[in-house]
Amino acid sequence: MIKSLRLKTFTCFDDQPFDFSPGINVIIGENGTGKTHLMKVMAASLRAVRDWQIGHNQDDVVLENALAATLMGYFKPDQLSRLARRSTGNATAEVSLKTSEGEVGYSFSKKGKNTTKLSKASFTERPQSIFLPSKEIFSIYPGLQKLMREREIALEDTYLHLAEELDSNELKEGPRFEVVKKLLNPIEKIVGAKAYKKDGKFYLNESKIGKLEAHLVAEGIRKIGSIMYLIATGSLGSKTVLFWDEPECNLNPKLSGMVCELLTMLAENGVQIFVATHDYLISQRLSLMAENQPGSTTRFFGLTKSKDGVKVQQADTLLGIEHNPILEEFAAYSDFELKTFTQHLPK
Repeated sequence: MIKSLRLKTFTCFDDQPFDFSPGINVIIGENGTGKTHLMKVMAASLRAVRDWQIGHNQDDVVLENALAATLMGYFKPDQLSRLARRSTGNATAEVSLKTSEGEVGYSFSKKGKNTTKLSKASFTERPQSIFLPSKEIFSIYPGLQKLMREREIALEDTYLHLAEELDSNELKEGPRFEVVKKLLNPIEKIVGAKAYKKDGKFYLNESKIGKLEAHLVAEGIRKIGSIMYLIATGSLGSKTVLFWDEPECNLNPKLSGMVCELLTMLAENGVQIFVATHDYLISQRLSLMAENQPGSTTRFFGLTKSKDGVKVQQADTLLGIEHNPILEEFAAYSDFELKTFTQHLPK
C-alpha cells in the first residue's frame, strides 16, 4: 500500500506532500491540475521497482534507468526534463514515494538527459499495481502488445502494461482460486455478467442476453469487464494498488452506483484504490458512504491551481474540500436554471 508521496517541481506541482488512505483515494480538480499526473508518477515508480526486482541485476544504476524509461513511457514527453515544472528556473524535480513495504526516492534535472538520480530504494516485497487509463482496451486487446512493441504509436505504456496483465489466464483451481471466487462472485452479480477470454479475444456473458463479443458491449462496461477479468486471473486482489482514471468515461450515470459498489468491494478485499474523477454522482456517493460508515478508509484530495503550482487539500469527506469544481458547477447550473425559468414569469 502507498502511504505517502512528495513531489517537488514535478509537472504542475511545486512542493506538495500527500498522505494516502489504504482504502479508496478520490482525486478531484479542474482539468490541468495534475490528477492523472499524480497517479501516473506513482504507477510508473511502482512499475520500475517491480521490473528492477524481477531482473537479475539489482544495481542502483539499473533502477535509475528503469525509472527514467517508465516515466518516459507513461508520460510520453520529448525528454524527461520536460516533466520538471516550467516556472522554477533550473530546479531539480524530486519524487519520494513510501509504501508499507519500502520506499523509493529519485530526482532528475531540467538540464539533464533522460536519466534519474536515485536517493533511496528499499523494498521487502515486490509491488503490484494496475493502471486503468480512461480509454478501454478490452475490445482492442488482440495484437495490441505486438503493435506497441513493433511500431511507434502514440499510446502510453499504461496501455501496454495493462495488456500484459490481461494476457494472463484465469485461475481454475487451488487456494488462490478460492480467494478469487469469493471476490469475483458478488461482483459478477452486481454487474450481471461474466468476463472471459477465448482464442485471444474477450467476451462478456450477460445473464439476460448471453455471449457478447467485446466490440458489441457498451464502451463504459468494457472497463468493468477488464477489472472482472483481472480479478479472475489473480492480478487484481489483496495488496494490489489500482489506479483508475475517469471511471465515468462513457458510462451512463445510472451505473455510478455500481462503480461505487465495485470500488468498495475491492477496497474491503485489500485493494488500495486511486480514482481520478470529474463525476458528481461517483464523488458524492463515495463521500456519503464515507460519512455514514464508521472507520471509513476513503480519503478525498482536492487539487487547485495557484501561482505557486497546484495546491492540494486532503479530507475524509467532500465536505472538507474547500474548492470542489464539480459541486461549484452544479450550483452554477442550478442558478442558471432558476434564472432561465423565473425570467419568463409574469411580473
